[in-house]
Amino acid sequence: ALYKMNIIWWIVIVIAIIIVIVLLVIAIKFIFQHRELEIPIDCRSLEIVDRIQLEPEGTKLISFNPSIVKYDDEYLIIYRINPASGLVTGRYKIGMTILDKDFNIERNTSFLDVPDRYLFVNGYMDPRVFIHNDQTYALVIVYHSVGINILPIPRMHLIKLNIINRTIESDQTIIPYHEGIDSVQKNWNYLDITHAHNPIFVARINPMTIVSLDIDTAVPKTLFSTHCQSIDDKLIGKNIYKRINGGTKAIRINNKFVAIGHTKITRSGNMDFIFANFFYEFSTKSPYAITRFSDEFSIPTGRFKKDKSEKIQMITGLEIKDNEEVIITAGINDRFMIGVTCSKKVIENMLNENIV
Repeated sequence: ALYKMNIIWWIVIVIAIIIVIVLLVIAIKFIFQHRELEIPIDCRSLEIVDRIQLEPEGTKLISFNPSIVKYDDEYLIIYRINPASGLVTGRYKIGMTILDKDFNIERNTSFLDVPDRYLFVNGYMDPRVFIHNDQTYALVIVYHSVGINILPIPRMHLIKLNIINRTIESDQTIIPYHEGIDSVQKNWNYLDITHAHNPIFVARINPMTIVSLDIDTAVPKTLFSTHCQSIDDKLIGKNIYKRINGGTKAIRINNKFVAIGHTKITRSGNMDFIFANFFYEFSTKSPYAITRFSDEFSIPTGRFKKDKSEKIQMITGLEIKDNEEVIITAGINDRFMIGVTCSKKVIENMLNENIV
């Protein structure tokens, strides 16, 4: 019996050592990855008008990837809050900021509930807020345990938000329809199309895939799909590590839809990311084909010299400010968020760089 007990203790000790080694490797990778992210890269800077404060001074939250929508006479900003450790442990939450028309912070808080069924899959990530038929919704990512997969699989959800009570009124899993089990395009871009019963989105930029989403059942339906070869040729070229993703909802400028997408280069076993952003314009009429797009750019954060950028700049919000300017919000290095204003004339000139 004593011999068996000794064997059991040795097994426990070996398992504990393995766990400690794995945690140390994760911690070391995280530290070096974070340091690597602080090394600037070359990227053309967007010409901005002003900066907007999205959180109170001195906040210690890890908040990023903010999306924005006009909410009555105010601006509603919904964003991702990571656990304080910054690691993939703990619960992700949805943060909320309300700005008045002069960009003063009126409310800064988080949604109260993350459903218990997501206790072991970290909660909600990367919300994209939109208002449809006077109701406030967001698309979010939730990691699911699926079948025999060791790691959770990302799935997109449609959630209905109660802004006053800071609660989530409903939560539906969007039924996959053209995604692989390990690949979900989470950056669907909302289109504000009047009198549409169900919301309509750009599900992919190229091919330009337009889908409607049944608001009651969360079942998507592909409406149109058009390919734009010139956007592939210019933004992707022959780089096998590069791909195009969505980013923001579309706004209307000069009777066209305008949105922001991003390119992403993935190298070194998916641990090294480089992002750049671009404007793209498309028709407000079916099949919503792309008409113009800009070269890649970054937002000047004030941390580096002109035309230098962080490796990860995810522009996730775009909204009209007035007749002359738009508002752009972005997550930086998965650590903090920024907001800026930009002239419509600047965007117009950038879109002329590539006419389809």
